[in-house]
Amino acid sequence: MDKKNLVRAVRDFKMKNRRILTKKEMETYNKFHIPGCSNFMKRKVNAIHISPSNSWEHELAKCKECYIMQKAGQKYITECCRNKKDKEGIIRRVDIVCLSTGHEIEIIHKHESHQEVFQYRKEKIIPNIVKQIK
Repeated sequence: MDKKNLVRAVRDFKMKNRRILTKKEMETYNKFHIPGCSNFMKRKVNAIHISPSNSWEHELAKCKECYIMQKAGQKYITECCRNKKDKEGIIRRVDIVCLSTGHEIEIIHKHESHQEVFQYRKEKIIPNIVKQIK
C-alpha cells in the first residue's frame, strides 16, 4: 500500500468513528456554552462534568440520568449555560441537556418548595426530584 492510499484509509477511518450530530442535535448544542466562558466555548458531547458546589447525591443522580440516556443511544451535555438570558435577565446553568430530544433536565432535592418545582416546569425544564441519601 503506497503512502497516498494509506493517508486516505486513515482519513476514512477517522470520519467513520467521529461523532456526528444531526441537524436538530446541532441546533440544541449551539444554544449552550461552558459556564464562565464565551458563547464559542462548547461542552463535550456525552461527557459528565461534575460541579464541586453540588452535593454528592446531586452528582450521583446526574450520573444515573446520563447512564440511562447513554443506554438509550441519546446524546447529552452536562453543566452548561444557556447562551441567552431568561425573562429575569439571568443566564441559567442547566444540569443535563438531552441533545436528541431537546429536553433540559434539572436535578432538584426533595426539600425544594412546590413553587420552585412549578417554576422549572413553567420554563419547560424537566425536574428530576432526588431524595436525600443517608
